[in-house]
Amino acid sequence: MRKGALLFLMIISFSALYGQFNNDFLYYIKYGRSVSAHGEYDFNSTAIQNAFVSRFIRGGHLDSVTKTNVYNKLTAANRAGGSYAAGITAFWGTKNNKYSYVTGLKQVEFFNSTFSDDFFSLAFFGNKMFAGKTANIGGTNIIHFKFQEVKLGLIWDRIDTTAQVGFSVSYLKGQDMLQVNTGTSSVYTAADASEIYLNMHGSVTVSDTAKNKRWIDA
Repeated sequence: MRKGALLFLMIISFSALYGQFNNDFLYYIKYGRSVSAHGEYDFNSTAIQNAFVSRFIRGGHLDSVTKTNVYNKLTAANRAGGSYAAGITAFWGTKNNKYSYVTGLKQVEFFNSTFSDDFFSLAFFGNKMFAGKTANIGGTNIIHFKFQEVKLGLIWDRIDTTAQVGFSVSYLKGQDMLQVNTGTSSVYTAADASEIYLNMHGSVTVSDTAKNKRWIDA
């Protein structure tokens, strides 16, 4: 990809305003010409609970009870993912004009992950429980990216007595991306903790607005 942009995508959506293809137009249906600030987030996991996520993000202490509650729900393969978006949208135009215009700015961040129970245990409990054992950290996939959106659009208010049509064009500018994939990978800890063996096969891809994309293969 070109330096300074992970995503360069023109998205054109064309639909009747009562369609669900562009949620921003729903604001216009209800409020008309207006300015609105909005935000949303979501998180879902097969094992990780809200208390863990809240403390992890806010920097609070991750006590043993919170970590153990997650540990008890882990399986050989686990999933976790989430996203957040925050932005501002304006619908504007001149009085008595049959056309209205939409402009908007948005910040979006997204991550998705697949990981083993051993991977979680190593990350949050350390390798003490694996003394004399091999921890499986293979099959881990983590992807995280962040981008900004600039939107411009047009609404035709009076096609006839009832119909309205709107469309918007968006430019997405990537800020940074991290992708981690591991194949057959493991960590062995000697019974007396005198030695640790790491067997790693995988790749790491990093890209941001300040540096070129980098690949690290092992």
